[in-house]
Amino acid sequence: MVTCWRSGGSAQARNRTTAGIHSLVHIVSHDGDRQYFYLARARSWSARAADRSGPEFTGPARGEYHQPVPLTAEAVAGIDLKPDALAQLLLRHLRDGTDLFALPDLRASQPARA
Repeated sequence: MVTCWRSGGSAQARNRTTAGIHSLVHIVSHDGDRQYFYLARARSWSARAADRSGPEFTGPARGEYHQPVPLTAEAVAGIDLKPDALAQLLLRHLRDGTDLFALPDLRASQPARA
């Protein structure tokens, strides 16, 4: 299973999830806003909806949040993962048999932000 976090969160968030962030795998820029998607290994996870907080869970425009999904092309293709560019990146590598943890870490190629 893989969990993605957007920047601004911490590896140990209020939702009782702890994870080790491995790499930055995708960046989406839209209307001057940037979203960063990280590949991480979840160390602990609570399936209780009451343990989740924040705008990504409470904003109706943010879509639905699923329980963990197996990291297979079939499982990822079976959900409406957003953004589409991230879904396509994951599907392409999963179908090719790529180890996602072997992908380059984009943090190494990003300029420092002030």
